[in-house]
Amino acid sequence: MNEKEWIKNLKVGDEVIVVSRGCGGTERISKIDRITPKGFLSIGGDLFKLNGNLRGQSWKWLREPTKENKLKIQQRGTIRKCFQTMDKVVDVTYEQAVKILEILEVQNEPSQSTRKD
Repeated sequence: MNEKEWIKNLKVGDEVIVVSRGCGGTERISKIDRITPKGFLSIGGDLFKLNGNLRGQSWKWLREPTKENKLKIQQRGTIRKCFQTMDKVVDVTYEQAVKILEILEVQNEPSQSTRKD
């Protein structure tokens, strides 16, 4: 199926991923509110064309809600929540800070397969 063919089969209530590349860029799972007589997809007050682009704009478009795409959104949300929570923490012991740094440093090390020693 063509990348945008899935859009032509959408019905009211179906899930889509709305991608926004404005300030900060976001991706969220939304549902089709209605389909206009001209065939536009109404989602949260926005109208999308059947090519997936926001009517009259190029900074917002639709992505297919595959299992993989939905999982990526959930993972990014968890990571974002982690950083937001860390911003609120004011009473961390030295030992806790060391453990947090160990976790973050392991995550940021290049993998063995990509290292060039």
